[in-house]
Amino acid sequence: MIDSYFTVTTKVRVRVKEITDLLCCGLEGGIHHWAGFRSGYNPEPEELARYTEGCYKGLPVYALEHPNYVLIIQDRNTMEEYPITLDRLKLGLTDMAAKFPHHFSNVMQDNCDAETGDVFLQCCVFGDIIYG
Repeated sequence: MIDSYFTVTTKVRVRVKEITDLLCCGLEGGIHHWAGFRSGYNPEPEELARYTEGCYKGLPVYALEHPNYVLIIQDRNTMEEYPITLDRLKLGLTDMAAKFPHHFSNVMQDNCDAETGDVFLQCCVFGDIIYG
């Protein structure tokens, strides 16, 4: 008998903290070979403190639950800017799970690194891996 496989789609709950950690892996080391980033909004420090804690405290790029959250990713090759909202982060995670399940598995096992973060952010921006 030849080995064959079934593809199964399922829903998985992912905590905001897991997405924040994954985002950190990408922003702090994973995407530097192809992109830069900045916050797309400027909340007041007191307001921001309600949405970030621990090592992310006071950094708007990690305040995912802020109602005005926007992260701007700039492709260094084309200089094009891509606004990333919470909805876009969710779509990127969905693309990552569907197209790159081994990387998504690392997210679910709390085993993220710069490569995992890079794949995630490329999925958020492009829906696929463009920059090896």
